[in-house]
Amino acid sequence: MAELRPDRLIALREERGLSQAALAREVGIGQSTIVRLEAGGTRNPREVIAISRALNCSPEYLLGESDQRGGMLNGEADGRSGQAILERAADSDVVELEEIDLRYGLGGTYVDGPIVAERRQFSRAWLRQFTVTPPEHLFWATGDGESMEPTIRSGEVILIDRSQHTPRMADGIWAIAWGDIGMIKRLRPMPDGSLKILSDNPAVPPDTAVDGEVHIIGRVIAVMRRL
Repeated sequence: MAELRPDRLIALREERGLSQAALAREVGIGQSTIVRLEAGGTRNPREVIAISRALNCSPEYLLGESDQRGGMLNGEADGRSGQAILERAADSDVVELEEIDLRYGLGGTYVDGPIVAERRQFSRAWLRQFTVTPPEHLFWATGDGESMEPTIRSGEVILIDRSQHTPRMADGIWAIAWGDIGMIKRLRPMPDGSLKILSDNPAVPPDTAVDGEVHIIGRVIAVMRRL
């Protein structure tokens, strides 16, 4: 599989006078993704097509498959090269998901510190057991704490679907931010509009959030159990 050329990405970005944050805004992705791509070692990134458009070059040039910079002004050529990149990515059963944060506490972990984006590979076939959501909306996190035991144990990898934002069924498990604290908890919508925040560990008492205090990160769709 082709691997993105960080040197070409950096050179083109600087040629346009764009910071990493400015390019990320133009493409519609997080700055951490640009940081990761420029650090190297990323194969078939799905973002390469959008980045190519923003930098007016071909995806093949960014992937090192061609020494001709080309351009994205011809819509027909753009479609052909873009489709080829997506087809190559789809041919692999392996997909890379980005870490959503350093840690979401299974009790509570402050989330206002620096985020270190990391990639982990998952099987597409395995992911399809749990969701039909496109991989670009899926993230992983590592739980830390005991309040969700025995359902989720500390250190286990949790898959989060960020395309889901509204708890419609009682007691689903969600990644949330309550103030500056990240949590993975069960949420129970109440008739008065509040949210009951529940732990699976019976020793941890429930909480209640009101008036939009809770920011929904996404729904937990799977846990990679440690044996």
